[in-house]
Amino acid sequence: MGMSAGAHREPKASILGQLLAVQNVLHVLPSPEKMGQFISQALNSSLPECSSSLCIRGQAGPVGDVAGRQCAACPAAKERAPESPPYDCRLAVDDGVRAYPLATVDGFYGHLLVAAEKPEALEPYEPFLINLANAIALSLENKWQRRQLELQTEKALRESEYRYRSLFEAMLNGVAHCKMVFDEHGKPVDWVYLDVNEAFERITGLKKGMVLGKRVTEATPKLREDAPELFEIYGKVASTGEKASFDVYLDSLQMWLSVRAHSPKRGHLVAVFDDITERKRAEKEREQLIATLESQNSELERFAYTVSHDLKSPLITINGYAGMLREDLAEGHSEQIQNDLDRISTAATRMEDLLNDVLELSRVGRLINPPEQVRLEDLVNESLELVAGQIKRRGVTVAVSPDLPTLYGDSPRLLEVVQNLIENAVKYMGSQPRPRIEIGVRSENDVDVCYVRDNGIGIEPQYHDQVFGLFNKLDKTSEGSGIGLAIVKRIIDVHGGRIWVESEGPGKGSTFCFTLPPKGEAGAAATAVLASFAATGSRD
Repeated sequence: MGMSAGAHREPKASILGQLLAVQNVLHVLPSPEKMGQFISQALNSSLPECSSSLCIRGQAGPVGDVAGRQCAACPAAKERAPESPPYDCRLAVDDGVRAYPLATVDGFYGHLLVAAEKPEALEPYEPFLINLANAIALSLENKWQRRQLELQTEKALRESEYRYRSLFEAMLNGVAHCKMVFDEHGKPVDWVYLDVNEAFERITGLKKGMVLGKRVTEATPKLREDAPELFEIYGKVASTGEKASFDVYLDSLQMWLSVRAHSPKRGHLVAVFDDITERKRAEKEREQLIATLESQNSELERFAYTVSHDLKSPLITINGYAGMLREDLAEGHSEQIQNDLDRISTAATRMEDLLNDVLELSRVGRLINPPEQVRLEDLVNESLELVAGQIKRRGVTVAVSPDLPTLYGDSPRLLEVVQNLIENAVKYMGSQPRPRIEIGVRSENDVDVCYVRDNGIGIEPQYHDQVFGLFNKLDKTSEGSGIGLAIVKRIIDVHGGRIWVESEGPGKGSTFCFTLPPKGEAGAAATAVLASFAATGSRD
């Protein structure tokens, strides 16, 4: 009988193999629930006349006889962390139920419950069940630690996402996260908006709902025409990871942007941009002001040289005849005295005329009347009345086009322009037997070109620019100081316009042409000139 009892307590190799097999697959079971189901089924099929259950932190999944017992001993265990102290399983007070603690050095996870009709039948497998419980505990601890790490990682990600989103939305710069679209040849042809911040909406005027998930060619169809270089730059950034920084003007948005682009991952890009339209406008105005000042400095140098040169002539005359007057007075030559005085008076009058003309030129650009809309036809009619005597004496025929445009600018100064051009045309008719003047307008590149054409003496091409200089008279015998065209050019320059002369040469007549900018640009040009005079401290 003793031998029989001893033999009965020897574990069966097949059962031991199954128990070891259970231990070997614990690490691949995805969750404690799956682990409990698997172990219960495995033990119930392996151990004779037994039923088992895995109770993890008070959450039992009993089967067989264990299911018939009330498991209410540890309801608070569900709230316990693994590092909490171990607790006893009250089901184990029954001689028919054995509870093997699922414990490690660092934690306690529950019990492996095994119930048997004949408890002595479990004795041969006791060490193996204890090892299985330890293996289960280690597996649960590994899963627990891994889960805690996942929870910490998820929390860190949520916090990071919150910080990123807060920063993303609080940025004053516009930000757009995009995915580039390439064609079959690898050429960048589009990009899709993945995310934009509030500043993007404020700067561009494009709402988030209008752009997210859409291609840029859908959201802003004209962008490809405005800035085709953007596609190449963004494509290079997204494909190579190289950063880019540049300024670009977008006509569809009517603004300048300063852009910095980088790639968070291949095929994607993040563009951070500022609206620098006002800065660009200020830079342009500064450049225009600098150019105006440089031009004025050059003009002032030429002006000083020309004035000093031309004023010397009457001064030399006055000085010479003053000396002759002294001699004639000493010798009592009364007739010569009168001649000397006449010559001195003529020279003084000439000097006065020159000084008056110079003063008039200096006033142009500083004494500006409020700009207004003025019909060129009205300016022409008033000018013809002012020079009617000269036209009649020379017998000039004047033809005026009926479709003259409306100009915008300083009306009195523009009247000076028209009057000077007509006077100039009459003055330089030469010996033309049938003198004629045509006043009209033609269109070039959608710009109105106003002109005064004559059939007079003409101008050789090499003198086309010189005629607008101070005191430059191609016909030295003609009336006037030669400053009229200089005043005309100065007035046109102040208005931001352009003036030039067209002539095929001597005897071919001349056409003086001028253009003026539209209303807004004309006002800006006059403002810039006024600013330049203020900066240089000029006074009348």
